[in-house]
Amino acid sequence: MTIDGTWTLGRSVEWARVFARMPDTGARTQQAHYVIEGVVGGERHRYVNTYFSKDVWVELGVYRFTGTPRVERTNTTDDGTADEDIAWDAVAFQPLSGKPKHMVVAMGDSYTSGEGAGAYSPESDRDHGKSSWNACRRSPNAWPGKVTVPGPAKSVDALAALGLQFTACSGAAAGRMAEGCLPSGWGLDGDFHERTQSDSGVLSVDTTLVVPTIGGNDARFDNKI
Repeated sequence: MTIDGTWTLGRSVEWARVFARMPDTGARTQQAHYVIEGVVGGERHRYVNTYFSKDVWVELGVYRFTGTPRVERTNTTDDGTADEDIAWDAVAFQPLSGKPKHMVVAMGDSYTSGEGAGAYSPESDRDHGKSSWNACRRSPNAWPGKVTVPGPAKSVDALAALGLQFTACSGAAAGRMAEGCLPSGWGLDGDFHERTQSDSGVLSVDTTLVVPTIGGNDARFDNKI
C-alpha cells in the first residue's frame, strides 16, 4: 500500500528554499515525511504536520544542492494506522543567490511556541478531545519572530528571506527535544503526534541560531502556584 511521489526541478541550482503545498482537504497526517535529495552532505529528512485545513505553502527549509534538486514523499508514517488521509500537491523551489546570513530555528515549550499569544497556526490548535488533538499552539506573535538578529538590526519576522523554522510545542518536556523518540500521542510530554523537534529535520549544519526554552514541564511548573 506504499506510494511514493517525486518532484524534480528542471534545472540545477546551488542554494534553494523548498516549499510544499498543503491542500485544504485530504491533508490530515501530522507526520508527513519529505526527503530532500541532491543535498550537499547527503539526503535530508523533513517531517511536517499537514493538518492546516486550508491551502497553504509550508517551508521545508533552505538547502545547498549539488545539482538538480529532488523531493520525495511517502504515504507511510511511523504512527500510521491506514485511517488518515495523506494528500499530494505541489513542491516549489526558490533559487537563492547564496546561503542566507541567518537561519533560525525556534524549539522548545510553551514559552517559545507563544501559548497565550493567540492567532495560533491551525495545525497546532485543533480537535480537543479527539485522536487528532493538537495543542502545540504555535503563534506568529511568539517572541522568536520578534527578536533582532545581529547585522541587519531587524526582527526575524521582518527578514522575509530568512525563513524561521518553528517547531516549539506547548507542554513539551525535554524528551521532545531528543532524537529517535517516537510520539506518544494525546499530548503526553508535549508532542501531539508530531515527531520530536530534533527529528523534525529543521536543524542542520547550516543553522546559525537556535532559540530554545525547555525544562519547565519536566519540573512540573504547570502544577505550581
